[in-house]
Amino acid sequence: MGQRRVDQLSHYKSINTQKSFERLMDLNRRHHYPFIALMEPFQDSMEIDHYKRKLGFSHATVNMPRKIWIFWREEWIGRIELDSIQ
Repeated sequence: MGQRRVDQLSHYKSINTQKSFERLMDLNRRHHYPFIALMEPFQDSMEIDHYKRKLGFSHATVNMPRKIWIFWREEWIGRIELDSIQ
């Protein structure tokens, strides 16, 4: 695993506070991540477009139980293998 990938994984934190989200925005500005996945962001999923704009991404989706939010910049073709409530 490359150094940049290890560095990206080491910044996993909850965004259930404004300060945490500001840190995420700062990290994204510095590293220009191609995608970000948030696990259990503890926010209303109706707010995903607001967070997408604040993070500077052009695309976003949320899984079925609304506990994983994914943001990405470029067109992406993929397949969801499994999306379940638990």
